[in-house]
Amino acid sequence: MQPQLVVLLIICIVLAVQGYYFGFIRPPKVLAWLQRATFILMIFLMIPLVSFTLWKQAGAIERLASIGVKPHPGILHPIGLATGPSTWVYKNKSKPEDIKSFYHAENSFEGWEIISSSDNMLIVSSGNRKMAISMSREADSTTIIYHMLL
Repeated sequence: MQPQLVVLLIICIVLAVQGYYFGFIRPPKVLAWLQRATFILMIFLMIPLVSFTLWKQAGAIERLASIGVKPHPGILHPIGLATGPSTWVYKNKSKPEDIKSFYHAENSFEGWEIISSSDNMLIVSSGNRKMAISMSREADSTTIIYHMLL
């Protein structure tokens, strides 16, 4: 799971508790409505949204593996909501060259074959399905995007 989202969930829970306490239990004379609004916003919008995102991220690697593409062993965690069934985005600690060489190995795909390869992208196919695997290097990590084309 994305560490930033876990921290955001904790902050939302703390704000919800604070909003409940200062909005309903010990409301100040001024702006108690703002504390109540914070509580309602956190409980009914932010906490469910962030929890849903983290829940989807929890099974993202298994969903990718279920279609026959072996996830790269250097994957650190999924990023955002792109956790399948047509797009997966992961943060990886390896370089794009290492990722590309991993996918050129014979046992990286079950029933998929590489039909096109460039510096930062692979296109693989399995029957009538095609997938693009693109890699982009950032300062300390690489982002891998798996995207079903058909």
